[in-house]
Amino acid sequence: MQPHRGAPGSSPRVTHSRRLDFFEYLTPEAKRDFDAAATVRRFDADESIYLQDDRHHLMYRLVAGRIWLSYTTVDGREHLAGLLGPGECFGISPLIDGEGVPQNATARTPVTVQVLDEPTLARLRAAHRSMDEAIMRSLLRDIRILSSELSSASLAGLRSRLAGRLLALAGRGPHGGPVVRLTQAELAGVLGVSRQTLNRQLRQLEADGVVALSYGEVHLLEVSVLRDLASDLD
Repeated sequence: MQPHRGAPGSSPRVTHSRRLDFFEYLTPEAKRDFDAAATVRRFDADESIYLQDDRHHLMYRLVAGRIWLSYTTVDGREHLAGLLGPGECFGISPLIDGEGVPQNATARTPVTVQVLDEPTLARLRAAHRSMDEAIMRSLLRDIRILSSELSSASLAGLRSRLAGRLLALAGRGPHGGPVVRLTQAELAGVLGVSRQTLNRQLRQLEADGVVALSYGEVHLLEVSVLRDLASDLD
């Protein structure tokens, strides 16, 4: 599956606490040294940053833009696993365990990233204990999200999963209301269903007055209803 190109994605605040700014857990001295040591790279929209199983031994921190993480199955299908925003780090695991990265990373919009190679990261970890704290929290966050998604995929219905994803991906719209800026093809990829199946669910939510649909956007009109639907995931 080729990377999707949807409506331009901003970097909105996530409604659920899924986004983790790596710098939030660093001391001011560690932030300063991270910025000084990192190499800045830029990628165009739809450009591949790395491929699943690469052993690149690089760590990335997203400064601007949005990035898709995805899994490719043995039969070539791609599942969109997550959408990252500014502050989040990715590609860390090869620097910890020496194995390949578990996902593909693709720029959804033009992005700017900070990059640390393995020797530089090792030097920062030796100088700043807070680096290990931030890495641990980032990896644990990923484990929690993965565990939640595995449980919801097997136990919850599509309507509940869709509600949870809409809440997790929502950002602030131009008039202050929550909005998800993804195409239906992208949302379908996130949920692992066909676009037609997703469209039926969205149309029903729209008929119920819970969301409003426009090109490349889903406006959340009744957040409390979506929260009640998503509660089936707990």
